[in-house]
Amino acid sequence: MGLDTSALVYMLLIAIGDSISVFIDGVLNIALAHWDVAVLLSKTDFSCKVGQWISYLTTFGTQLVLVLFTFDRLMAVVKPIYYNLKLKANLWYPVKASSAIYILISFLLAGNLYAFALEGGSCLMGSHLSPLMRNLYTLYTGTFLYSVLPGTLILVFNVVIIVNLRKRNSVGSSGTGGGSNRDQSITRGLLSVSFCYLVLTSLGSANILFLTSYVQPRISDDDPKWGKIGTYFL
Repeated sequence: MGLDTSALVYMLLIAIGDSISVFIDGVLNIALAHWDVAVLLSKTDFSCKVGQWISYLTTFGTQLVLVLFTFDRLMAVVKPIYYNLKLKANLWYPVKASSAIYILISFLLAGNLYAFALEGGSCLMGSHLSPLMRNLYTLYTGTFLYSVLPGTLILVFNVVIIVNLRKRNSVGSSGTGGGSNRDQSITRGLLSVSFCYLVLTSLGSANILFLTSYVQPRISDDDPKWGKIGTYFL
């Protein structure tokens, strides 16, 4: 079959992005530290700042590529003629759009290079930030960029896709962008994945809100428990 449509290129890009994100967060940042092999984020202040920036970038970038993929499916459903003529066979447009997203998110997360610092052997938001600024920056990254922005866009796109699919079904029309069974399967699969994403990111944001509003105020910065919480959740 091969990569012959933009939708399949998006799927490949998301798979690659997720793999890199899991490797950085799961292996380099958590597993190696848990097994006492290496604590890369706590090597130097530079590795702390850059490591947190890269970790956030790979995670958030993949999520926004999922937003682009959802928009691709939206165009396939809402503007099928335009999509088939201009986008479906254009295999470079997903690469260019995804690259632009990663560049944009890298600037939006540049605050990590200032906010995080190596203090007491732990890579956390530095004491040079006031408690208010720590909470605001955590909410900006962990809630707005991580959940609210991509989640809102995906929810709106999904609603538009579902409404248009129902309209087609009501008039006896089938197809989701070219009318092929493969396109229909891709669109249905995306809807399932994106709704799962909405649920999971909502839980993640709720967890961050719980940490910043309930746990963090009860733990001082020099408490070992806070270092462990910061490593796994921030």
